[in-house]
Amino acid sequence: MELLQLSQTNKPLRFKSYIIMLIMIFALLGANQVAVRANDDMNLEQVLLGAVEESNELADERRAVISLEREIAKFKANLGWQYDLKLSYNRGEQVQLSDDRTDEPVESLGTQERYNISIDGGRSFLFGLNLTTDLTVIDSQDLNFDDLRDDWQLDLGANLRLWPRTPSDFEKNIDKLENNLALARLELEEAEGEFFLELAGDYIEIIFLEKRQENNLENLEIAERRLARIEQRKEISEAGELELAEARLALRQVDRAYQSTERNLGRLKTDFEKKVAINVEIDYGLIDQAEELLIEGKDSIDNRIENYLANFSEVIRDSQVNSLEYSRLIQSLSEAEQELEWHDNEDSFALNLSATTEVNSGSWQAGFNISYPLYDGGFKGYEREELVAEIEIVNLNLEEFIFNLEQGLEAELDGLIIKLDELEDKEIEKEMSRLSFLQEEEAREIGAIDELELLEAELDYEAAIIDYDEARLELAIDLLKFEQRPGYWSMEESLNE
Repeated sequence: MELLQLSQTNKPLRFKSYIIMLIMIFALLGANQVAVRANDDMNLEQVLLGAVEESNELADERRAVISLEREIAKFKANLGWQYDLKLSYNRGEQVQLSDDRTDEPVESLGTQERYNISIDGGRSFLFGLNLTTDLTVIDSQDLNFDDLRDDWQLDLGANLRLWPRTPSDFEKNIDKLENNLALARLELEEAEGEFFLELAGDYIEIIFLEKRQENNLENLEIAERRLARIEQRKEISEAGELELAEARLALRQVDRAYQSTERNLGRLKTDFEKKVAINVEIDYGLIDQAEELLIEGKDSIDNRIENYLANFSEVIRDSQVNSLEYSRLIQSLSEAEQELEWHDNEDSFALNLSATTEVNSGSWQAGFNISYPLYDGGFKGYEREELVAEIEIVNLNLEEFIFNLEQGLEAELDGLIIKLDELEDKEIEKEMSRLSFLQEEEAREIGAIDELELLEAELDYEAAIIDYDEARLELAIDLLKFEQRPGYWSMEESLNE
């Protein structure tokens, strides 16, 4: 009985503890959901910038930069002091050979052992100086560590190339790697800007496709209502089979267009979210932010296009200087010309200074070495011809690049002018649709048309607005892509404005 009473008194306590635990769990879950919503509340600029930073689309460009940075660090580390510990042990037997004219046997002089422990080191400098150190700890027939104080020996050496004053192989490699790193960073920056505009274009396409889908849904409702009316009129013999068939066919076509757009919209969203590659819920209704990001704070689109058309020679010049391909060609030309200059200098005499000293004994020696190539079988001549040919090829590639650049910029600017004219046409079409809708409203007021005809006119006007707004933002993106080539637009500058 006491046990029963004790268990009954513990039931309220257990129940309360369960309630408290449930409340804590729901509170934690709610806090996590709030945190997720807070983190997911990102504007369009943050989404696009996060995608540029996190997406694997630019993995190759990032990997190239990291690889070159690591290669440069490895080369520079190789220039620092380096030491090697060397241990050696040799055991052998010497013999005294007998005279061939006698039959005396071979005489053994005994077995000998030798121990050697040394630490060798050195360092190279980019300007051609090499330092060496050689610390001999033990070099004797007996491995006696008690004699280390007397047996060690330290030798120091230096070698300096005075002429020709050409960079060492280390310096050439590092200069080339640093130039390649600068180009790789420019390539990454350019790719980031292109990817940013590509994502913006994909986002805009989804925005306006959703708006068109809203119109498709309203058109579907209108087609259903029209079919229902014709069926009612058919029952009272006011509509024939042909009119009914036409209404059914129109409904099928509108429904097919709606379903097709819905599937296309799903594919576009899936592809966009795969490109973005950040774990957030994307809001596809940020059209105001898209316009602010692409249009606001800049001169009008038509003024910018007119300015580039009037100053096309400057656009070509700036695009040439800002071009990554042009920079690569200039670097190749500079390297080839420099190699030719070094080649000609190395064809003269060479002068090296050297010095060594033994720290224990205090002895030293210093001197110089002069050499001059007398004859190499024509090898240097062939090398020079190859360098001259390489310079000629790069110059031809530069001329071809400049020609293609001018042609490409001219074609792009012509395309922008055509799209600007088409945008003006769409603006006229939008105004015509507005006027037509106003006329339909007046006709509806006097009963000349029914409600469905007025709704169709309103949808036509909304479609004209969608067409104009989409064409305007698409032209803005195309213009930014054009401005990226001469360096008039960059992602970093745009986001910092």
